[in-house]
Order: sequence, then structure tokens, then C-alpha cells
Amino acid sequence: MATTCELQREHDRCSQLQSRTRSRSAEREQYGRMWRQRIG
Repeated sequence: MATTCELQREHDRCSQLQSRTRSRSAEREQYGRMWRQRIG
């Protein structure tokens, strides 16, 4: 059975990856919106 410390470390890594992916997709969304405004 994994210790609490190991579980916490794994959880931290997971949330870091998730937040990084989320921010990247948000950036792309913002960029696309900017482009649409500029073109339209």
C-alpha cells in the first residue's frame, strides 16, 4: 500500500499536468477569439 506522501506526490503531478493542459487550451481559445474579432 502506498504511503500518504507518495499518494500526495502523485496527486500533485496529476493536477499539475491537468492545469497545464487546461491553461494551454484556454490560451488557444482566447487566441482564436482574438483572430475572429480581427477578421470579422
